[in-house]
Amino acid sequence: MTSLLPKYEKPPLSFEAQAELLMKRGMLGNAEIIRERLASVNYYRLSAYWFDKFAKDEHGNRINAFQEGTTFAEIWERYVCDRRLRLCILDAIERIEVDFKTQFVNVLTLKTGNPVAHLDATNFPGFARDGNESFEKTQKRLLNAVRRSREPFVAEHSQKYSSALPFWKAVEAFPFGDVSILFRALDSYTKRDIAKRYKMAACVF
Repeated sequence: MTSLLPKYEKPPLSFEAQAELLMKRGMLGNAEIIRERLASVNYYRLSAYWFDKFAKDEHGNRINAFQEGTTFAEIWERYVCDRRLRLCILDAIERIEVDFKTQFVNVLTLKTGNPVAHLDATNFPGFARDGNESFEKTQKRLLNAVRRSREPFVAEHSQKYSSALPFWKAVEAFPFGDVSILFRALDSYTKRDIAKRYKMAACVF
């Protein structure tokens, strides 16, 4: 079946040409500064921040010209503010993940007295009720994550010991998504003990 859509045939543009195009469409700013910014941040990444600055025709359709007074400095400030916000959010998420992993390991290993409690299927009865996941499938992904890990302590452990990494080491190589799957498969009492840290009900997790 032949597509009715046209082929994309626009040629690649140098950073200088990209800056010229923006200014030709009415964006105000210093050409050299715009070129330097475009050389560090992809044109189409920045385009999300000037999309609402396009002018419209009498029918309300967007045209390839910017609204009068649109400056590149304003667009760049939007990008910088968004980037800072993203970094703040990522930092907060990382803190939460690190804290949660720490609590998970501490509660489970102290409760069971088993350094490799994450390898014991009896600690995760929820897998029996989950038709989409299984203990074996999850363990396979976790083992692969450990094998791919570049953390020095992983290599050091394998050189010194024949046994598996204890949970407090292994968890640092585990993707958070798989850690959350392990958590969901815990018994309700262990979940509750971990959730106490966050003053939340275990069912919220």
